[in-house]
Amino acid sequence: MKLLELDEELDKCPLCGATVFKVAFPPNIVRCLTCRTLFRNPRPSQSQIAASYNEGATYQDWHRRSNY
Repeated sequence: MKLLELDEELDKCPLCGATVFKVAFPPNIVRCLTCRTLFRNPRPSQSQIAASYNEGATYQDWHRRSNY
């Protein structure tokens, strides 16, 4: 499975739009200091995320564990 590149740097919280956040879980999970939302920053671009669904390996482990 191809790893996603972390190249989309966010300058505001995707939920509330605040611009102040700090690292909560290194190396790249941050917490918004206004609404307390956790998010990845930087994160994969939306095109990388969409492409990963077409690789066939996205749900491979889930299918194996869920007996589908």
